[in-house]
Amino acid sequence: MNFGSSVEDFGFLLVFSLAMLFVLPLLLGISGLILRLLGLKSGGWQLLLMILFFGGLIIGGSVYLDAAGQPITGVVYEKKEQIELRIQGDWQYQFDAITRYRLDGQPPSTDLVAQMDDSSVGLRLKEAQFDELTTNMPVALKVLPLWRSLTLVRLANSSTREWLPWGWMAGAVVLVGAGWLAYKLAQTGTAALIIISGMVITGLFTYPAVSVYRTWQGRDSLATRPLQAQGTVLEKTLITRIDPFPCDTDCSNEWDTEFDVPQQYEIIKISYVPEGKVEAVTAVASADLGSVQLEKGGSVQIAYALDAPRAVRIVDAEVSHIWRNAIGFVREMGLTLIILVAFFAAWALLGQLFRWAIRRRVGTV
Repeated sequence: MNFGSSVEDFGFLLVFSLAMLFVLPLLLGISGLILRLLGLKSGGWQLLLMILFFGGLIIGGSVYLDAAGQPITGVVYEKKEQIELRIQGDWQYQFDAITRYRLDGQPPSTDLVAQMDDSSVGLRLKEAQFDELTTNMPVALKVLPLWRSLTLVRLANSSTREWLPWGWMAGAVVLVGAGWLAYKLAQTGTAALIIISGMVITGLFTYPAVSVYRTWQGRDSLATRPLQAQGTVLEKTLITRIDPFPCDTDCSNEWDTEFDVPQQYEIIKISYVPEGKVEAVTAVASADLGSVQLEKGGSVQIAYALDAPRAVRIVDAEVSHIWRNAIGFVREMGLTLIILVAFFAAWALLGQLFRWAIRRRVGTV
């Protein structure tokens, strides 16, 4: 779901975006006042109230677009496919399509400069949706007029159910539930603290291990990539150092998790045309350093699946860096994790013993 507008009303869209910067502090003040009237403290309750407000506003608008949106045929003006190499040592895609449409249902212009009656919107898409679109070809949209040419827009074949991040939402619920359970167990005594510490240590190592194994199996498997093609190497990037858990802003007070990888590897961008497609796609693969000899502009044999054309595997390349570097990270950080968790467990245990000693001393007086 995105906001669309005509060239004439684009300024109003900018003003609306800037106004939201002033609305947020105002809502924070109002929510704090409401909580004080209800006798509740700010902080966690205020954050929860803001999440519910904005979440309800966004989800409600999306559901209303599903129910009351008008079907309109637009034209794909431009497709943008971006690949970001991350400091975590992997990569992520971003798929966008600039689409033009007219609220009166007439065909929009495909010229370089849009007409006054043309509206445009930048759609953030999934890979399959992106590949279904072709530049200068029609696309079915669903639009919800708000004011003048300002509209909410999405692809006609998508819905709120597909758009919502169900995985993240389920993870948040599980995290809150686990935190509440840990809090309750911590109040029951020392044995519970030991159990919690063991669960934390197990979780810190089990989840990454399972994630690394699944990633390795996914990238290494040729059985899931029955098709092969000849591609062209666009770019190579040598990876010698990664940070699995980078900090977002000021890193001065953060635990540094950056380390030199035991198994260096290359991330290779490859261009090729999948079977049955007209436009070339840019795929990305990784390979252990020295396992294959590739040059920029040279050809490379790849294996792929038709339903995942960008998740390619370079034939004859090794990808042992996925699990070798995971083991290297555990060696670098594992002992520190154990010491850290043990410290907090010991601190909690000493606190329990201190309180027990105080109660016993008071009872004997």
